[in-house]
Amino acid sequence: MRKLNFIFIILIISCGRNENSEIRKPFDLNRNLTVDILLDNGYEQLFGDDIYLFGKKIDNINVYYQIDLPEQTEEIANELGFLKLLRDKGVITFKNYQKEVKEEEYSYLKDTINQKRFKVIKLEKGNYVNIKDRFRVVNLKSKDTFNCELTKKNNKLIFNSYIIIE
Repeated sequence: MRKLNFIFIILIISCGRNENSEIRKPFDLNRNLTVDILLDNGYEQLFGDDIYLFGKKIDNINVYYQIDLPEQTEEIANELGFLKLLRDKGVITFKNYQKEVKEEEYSYLKDTINQKRFKVIKLEKGNYVNIKDRFRVVNLKSKDTFNCELTKKNNKLIFNSYIIIE
Protein backbone atom coordinates (compact mmCIF):
# COMPACT_ATOMS: atom_id res chain seq x y z
CA MET A 1 0.00 0.00 0.00
CA ARG A 2 2.86 2.42 0.84
CA LYS A 3 4.46 1.68 -2.50
CA LEU A 4 1.19 2.46 -4.29
CA ASN A 5 0.83 5.79 -2.42
CA PHE A 6 4.43 6.70 -3.31
CA ILE A 7 3.84 5.97 -7.00
CA PHE A 8 0.63 8.01 -6.91
CA ILE A 9 2.43 11.02 -5.37
CA ILE A 10 5.24 10.83 -7.96
CA LEU A 11 2.65 10.65 -10.73
CA ILE A 12 0.84 13.76 -9.44
CA ILE A 13 4.09 15.72 -9.12
CA SER A 14 5.32 14.75 -12.58
CA CYS A 15 1.97 15.58 -14.18
CA GLY A 16 2.00 19.01 -12.58
CA ARG A 17 5.48 19.67 -13.90
CA ASN A 18 4.55 18.56 -17.41
CA GLU A 19 1.55 20.88 -17.45
CA ASN A 20 3.78 23.91 -16.99
CA SER A 21 6.87 22.68 -18.81
CA GLU A 22 6.04 24.51 -22.07
CA ILE A 23 5.77 27.86 -20.30
CA ARG A 24 9.22 27.46 -18.74
CA LYS A 25 11.05 27.07 -22.07
CA PRO A 26 12.08 30.45 -23.48
CA PHE A 27 13.91 28.97 -26.51
CA ASP A 28 11.50 26.26 -27.62
CA LEU A 29 8.49 26.63 -29.87
CA ASN A 30 5.69 24.12 -30.32
CA ARG A 31 4.63 24.68 -33.93
CA ASN A 32 1.55 22.48 -33.43
CA LEU A 33 -0.13 24.92 -31.06
CA THR A 34 -3.65 26.08 -31.80
CA VAL A 35 -5.98 28.46 -30.00
CA ASP A 36 -7.85 25.43 -28.63
CA ILE A 37 -4.64 23.98 -27.18
CA LEU A 38 -3.80 27.33 -25.59
CA LEU A 39 -7.27 27.55 -24.02
CA ASP A 40 -7.12 23.93 -22.84
CA ASN A 41 -3.79 24.71 -21.13
CA GLY A 42 -5.08 27.68 -19.16
CA TYR A 43 -4.15 30.56 -21.48
CA GLU A 44 -6.61 33.42 -21.36
CA GLN A 45 -7.63 35.82 -24.05
CA LEU A 46 -6.15 39.27 -23.48
CA PHE A 47 -7.62 42.26 -25.20
CA GLY A 48 -5.38 44.67 -27.10
CA ASP A 49 -6.15 47.54 -29.42
CA ASP A 50 -5.70 45.79 -32.75
CA ILE A 51 -4.09 42.45 -31.91
CA TYR A 52 -5.40 39.22 -30.43
CA LEU A 53 -3.38 37.77 -27.57
CA PHE A 54 -3.61 34.72 -25.37
CA GLY A 55 -1.45 34.73 -22.26
CA LYS A 56 -0.58 32.78 -19.16
CA LYS A 57 1.32 33.66 -16.00
CA ILE A 58 3.08 31.21 -13.69
CA ASP A 59 5.16 32.63 -10.85
CA ASN A 60 7.26 35.43 -12.38
CA ILE A 61 6.92 34.16 -15.99
CA ASN A 62 4.47 35.48 -18.58
CA VAL A 63 4.01 33.86 -21.98
CA TYR A 64 1.93 35.47 -24.70
CA TYR A 65 0.93 34.27 -28.15
CA GLN A 66 -0.39 36.60 -30.83
CA ILE A 67 -3.13 35.30 -33.10
CA ASP A 68 -3.68 36.69 -36.59
CA LEU A 69 -6.90 36.36 -38.54
CA PRO A 70 -7.55 36.22 -42.27
CA GLU A 71 -9.00 39.11 -44.25
CA GLN A 72 -12.75 39.85 -44.07
CA THR A 73 -13.00 38.86 -40.42
CA GLU A 74 -16.03 41.07 -39.69
CA GLU A 75 -18.27 39.07 -42.01
CA ILE A 76 -16.94 35.74 -40.71
CA ALA A 77 -17.18 36.91 -37.07
CA ASN A 78 -20.85 37.73 -37.54
CA GLU A 79 -21.43 34.20 -38.83
CA LEU A 80 -19.29 32.22 -36.36
CA GLY A 81 -18.90 34.39 -33.27
CA PHE A 82 -15.56 35.90 -32.34
CA LEU A 83 -14.02 33.18 -30.14
CA LYS A 84 -15.09 30.50 -32.60
CA LEU A 85 -13.50 32.58 -35.35
CA LEU A 86 -10.21 32.69 -33.43
CA ARG A 87 -10.40 28.94 -32.82
CA ASP A 88 -11.28 28.04 -36.41
CA LYS A 89 -9.35 30.60 -38.45
CA GLY A 90 -6.73 32.06 -36.09
CA VAL A 91 -3.04 31.49 -36.78
CA ILE A 92 -0.40 31.84 -34.06
CA THR A 93 2.21 34.27 -35.38
CA PHE A 94 4.22 35.44 -32.37
CA LYS A 95 5.46 34.10 -29.02
CA ASN A 96 6.74 36.35 -26.24
CA TYR A 97 8.31 34.95 -23.07
CA GLN A 98 8.89 37.38 -20.19
CA LYS A 99 10.50 36.71 -16.85
CA GLU A 100 11.19 39.17 -14.08
CA VAL A 101 14.75 38.58 -12.87
CA LYS A 102 17.31 39.91 -10.43
CA GLU A 103 20.68 41.08 -11.77
CA GLU A 104 22.58 38.03 -10.49
CA GLU A 105 19.84 35.65 -11.68
CA TYR A 106 20.09 37.08 -15.20
CA SER A 107 23.84 36.46 -15.39
CA TYR A 108 23.25 32.90 -14.23
CA LEU A 109 20.38 32.40 -16.70
CA LYS A 110 22.44 33.60 -19.66
CA ASP A 111 25.56 31.62 -18.63
CA THR A 112 23.62 28.37 -18.25
CA ILE A 113 22.08 28.30 -21.73
CA ASN A 114 22.84 24.80 -22.98
CA GLN A 115 25.53 25.28 -25.66
CA LYS A 116 24.79 21.83 -27.11
CA ARG A 117 21.14 22.74 -27.79
CA PHE A 118 21.43 26.46 -28.46
CA LYS A 119 23.78 28.94 -30.08
CA VAL A 120 24.00 32.40 -28.48
CA ILE A 121 24.72 35.33 -30.80
CA LYS A 122 25.69 38.60 -29.12
CA LEU A 123 24.14 41.79 -30.48
CA GLU A 124 25.04 45.43 -30.03
CA LYS A 125 23.01 47.00 -27.26
CA GLY A 126 22.37 50.07 -29.38
CA ASN A 127 21.24 53.44 -28.07
CA TYR A 128 18.14 52.14 -26.32
CA VAL A 129 17.83 53.64 -22.84
CA ASN A 130 15.90 50.78 -21.20
CA ILE A 131 17.69 47.87 -22.91
CA LYS A 132 20.55 46.49 -20.82
CA ASP A 133 21.51 43.52 -23.02
CA ARG A 134 20.54 42.05 -26.41
CA PHE A 135 21.33 38.72 -28.03
CA ARG A 136 19.80 35.99 -30.16
CA VAL A 137 19.44 32.33 -29.34
CA VAL A 138 19.26 29.77 -32.14
CA ASN A 139 17.64 26.46 -31.26
CA LEU A 140 20.04 24.08 -33.03
CA LYS A 141 17.44 21.32 -33.43
CA SER A 142 14.50 23.34 -34.77
CA LYS A 143 16.59 26.21 -36.26
CA ASP A 144 14.21 28.72 -34.65
CA THR A 145 15.85 32.04 -33.73
CA PHE A 146 14.69 33.87 -30.61
CA ASN A 147 15.41 37.56 -30.04
CA CYS A 148 16.34 38.23 -26.42
CA GLU A 149 16.58 41.40 -24.36
CA LEU A 150 17.08 42.44 -20.80
CA THR A 151 15.08 45.61 -20.18
CA LYS A 152 14.49 47.79 -17.18
CA LYS A 153 10.88 48.87 -16.60
CA ASN A 154 9.62 50.51 -13.43
CA ASN A 155 12.86 49.57 -11.61
CA LYS A 156 12.36 45.90 -12.52
CA LEU A 157 14.60 43.81 -14.79
CA ILE A 158 12.64 41.86 -17.39
CA PHE A 159 14.14 39.12 -19.57
CA ASN A 160 12.31 38.81 -22.91
CA SER A 161 12.59 36.08 -25.51
CA TYR A 162 10.39 36.45 -28.56
CA ILE A 163 9.97 34.93 -31.99
CA ILE A 164 7.90 35.75 -35.05
CA ILE A 165 6.30 32.54 -36.28
CA GLU A 166 6.05 32.14 -40.03
